[in-house]
Amino acid sequence: MKSQSQHKRVCFETIQELEVYQMNQIAKRIKKVKIQITKNSDNLITFSQGNTILKKAYPCELQNNIDIFQNIEQIQNLEWQGEYGSNKRKLGMWIATWKGKQILGVGGYYKDEQKIGLWKQPIKNYWSQAQVYESGEYFEDQKCGRWNYIYKNKIIYQIQLIQQRRRII
Repeated sequence: MKSQSQHKRVCFETIQELEVYQMNQIAKRIKKVKIQITKNSDNLITFSQGNTILKKAYPCELQNNIDIFQNIEQIQNLEWQGEYGSNKRKLGMWIATWKGKQILGVGGYYKDEQKIGLWKQPIKNYWSQAQVYESGEYFEDQKCGRWNYIYKNKIIYQIQLIQQRRRII
């Protein structure tokens, strides 16, 4: 899904609108809804839908950017935990949690804010009805090599990424 965003500046606040998916419990269908993302002068980001606050977080607490969120459940339940170096950049092992509980075996390593080595992470549209993970290798924050897509501990799909690396001499 491509997110559609609108920005406007109001009294030290940046407001962005993002289109995400939400499960309609009555119709048992997924629908697109718009949420608001507000960043105040203290850099606190608030995700809300109407008068309901879905999540509050500081930018460093979010994986990379707010556009990674594809659905309401992710906003409310998915969090990443790890350490920061002295320069406030992600460093070392990071793990994912869902509803406050660690997702076993999910996570990977950062070096100076870049993903490196083997990672297992939720797919882009992960939610309780689609608990699918992707597992593979990062080199300088870019996916490379073989990536597996895993559902209920079984590989359901596999891709091989071929990447050209430039060398500066």
